[in-house]
Amino acid sequence: MHMETVVDVYFLPQPIEGELCVIIDVLRATTSITTALHNGAHCVYPVESKEEAFKIKEDHPDYILAGEEDGLKISGFDLGNSPFEFSEKAVKDKNIILKTSNGTVAAKMVRCSEVLAASFLNLSAVLARIKRRRKANIVCSGTLGKISLEDCLLAGFIAKNLKYGNAQARIVSGYAEGINDIYKELLKSTHAQKLIKLGFEKDIKFASQIDITNTVPIMKNGNCFSTGIIDI
Repeated sequence: MHMETVVDVYFLPQPIEGELCVIIDVLRATTSITTALHNGAHCVYPVESKEEAFKIKEDHPDYILAGEEDGLKISGFDLGNSPFEFSEKAVKDKNIILKTSNGTVAAKMVRCSEVLAASFLNLSAVLARIKRRRKANIVCSGTLGKISLEDCLLAGFIAKNLKYGNAQARIVSGYAEGINDIYKELLKSTHAQKLIKLGFEKDIKFASQIDITNTVPIMKNGNCFSTGIIDI
């Protein structure tokens, strides 16, 4: 008998416990983490503050500092948070310390034994991994404590293939059902509009691509995301 996975969706980060949590930050942390690992990065360490990032860098001088504050690259960091910065040339075989305003905070907040980073880029592979479990928690990162349209959209694309556990799962699934042009929908997001003003419209276009990789970032010890290649 086929096991049906029950999914709960959370519009904003919280310290959820369980076997599996799926973190979503479409613009841009989980898109960039997926891109970095797809391009050969060894591990991505999410951190909550730039102070924490610099401290890890002190102990590991060969690690790459990446991330943003208010959308822009942090002073003293090697890379920002645009997926285009995580090229194979920049990240292959490297360890990355990543600090972002929303996604890495959400990743550190959850208390699940396995944490996945989901994006449109790896949608089907993430779904295949989720379906191995009886229960999954999808956690949207939001934007500075406010619900993000783009994260709810991806949550809906995932949840509509699973059994709804809570009302939020049903709500986002209904939202996703009516959307055919992901890029056009992402442009409606408040955060997308901010990124456009900062010159990152190409990041939004990039983040709207479905299934361009079967790489799934997996964090099992609350420490770092490493590569899972999922057969789908």
